[in-house]
Amino acid sequence: MFNSLRIIPRLKRDFFGKSPADFALSIIGGGELALSVIVGILIGLLYRLVSRRLFRSKTRTLARNIGRPDRLSRAVLALVLLAAGIAFWSVILMIAAGFVLFEAAAGWCALNQALGRNTCPIA
Repeated sequence: MFNSLRIIPRLKRDFFGKSPADFALSIIGGGELALSVIVGILIGLLYRLVSRRLFRSKTRTLARNIGRPDRLSRAVLALVLLAAGIAFWSVILMIAAGFVLFEAAAGWCALNQALGRNTCPIA
């Protein structure tokens, strides 16, 4: 079943001459797209929970450490990754888009936390 989800967009491109992005408009393709983005968001949540345990000794809470310009750039990057993921029908790019979208929405990045970097003027 998973192999067919990987092959269908290639068949549409090679045999029918259609863009793999057309597969995203179908029920199966749209479901796979939504599931991939949700998996990326869940990975972001899990990443945050693990980081909360790792950096508990340094700070009590994990406040925002991404400022508005960084959040906006991450949101744009998420859209670019999502568009590339749909264009090439790459599940990895769609998951990455969900992860970056989570970081933009949460305003927090574990890498910034680990490096002690903070671009948020409020926190």
